[in-house]
This record gives sequence, C-alpha cells and structure tokens, in this order.
Amino acid sequence: MSRGSPRAPREALGGDAGEPLDAPGGSDSARVRPAARRLPTPDELLLGVAARDTAGGRPLGPCPICGRPMVEGGSVDRHHLVPRARGGRETVFLHRICHRKLHALWSEVELERLFHDVETIRVHPEIRRFVAWLRNKPATFWAPTRRARRGPPR
Repeated sequence: MSRGSPRAPREALGGDAGEPLDAPGGSDSARVRPAARRLPTPDELLLGVAARDTAGGRPLGPCPICGRPMVEGGSVDRHHLVPRARGGRETVFLHRICHRKLHALWSEVELERLFHDVETIRVHPEIRRFVAWLRNKPATFWAPTRRARRGPPR
C-alpha cells in the first residue's frame, strides 16, 4: 500500500492533518497533509448539511399527518406522495413513525391510486386512530410499527 493510498491505515500516515510530511529535498519541497474529510451522518444525508449546523435541529413546521411539530433530525423522513417506483417526484417531510405507518397500512399501488394526497390520508379511520394515540407524544417519539395484515382493500 502506498503512503497516499486512501486505504492506508491512519498510523502509517503519521502526524496530524495540516502537518508537513517528510519529503526529500529540504523544506522547500515539504508537502502538507490535507485535512481529513468527515463522512456525513444519516441525518445530514436525509436533511442536508443544515442538520449538522444546528445543535437540537431546527423546526420544520407541523407534520402533515399528525400535526405535531417536526424537528430536523432522525425523527423525520421524506415521503413521496406517489411512490418513486410508480413515477412520483413530489415529497413531503413526515415524522418517521407517521411515514412507517403509511407504508405498513398500504401498498405502493394503493398509495399511488388512493392515498396520494395528505388530506385523503388524514381522514382514513386507521390514521385517525393512530393520530389520537400519537397526539401527546414528543416530537422525536419513535416506536416500531407493526405491519398490517394484507386483506381486503381498506
């Protein structure tokens, strides 16, 4: 493995970022090690670099499904109103628990044909019951969502 290889172990590189590397030919030809790049967190991938810049996350407004405030971070997902696999491009931010509930209840075909707007989703009896249960939970609340049994159309 060469010294400049990205797979070289950190110990083999020696020194810290910004320190000169030992180079033959005197101080004129000394190279400076570039600063190490930090990989983005999952929240930064989902919500962009702004997630890193805010300590507690900035408010994103109310969730279109449950109406509770959304806080930028791991408790928020981006939902395609028409699934991407079915040609959808428009997205909305939802609480992760609300997003998982939608996909537990309905297939992508049902989401495309019947539940492609927020108002239709909100008036569904199962979602109304879910929102009533969720109403007093904190904005970052998360619980695993059980898959609904597939049966006759709902």
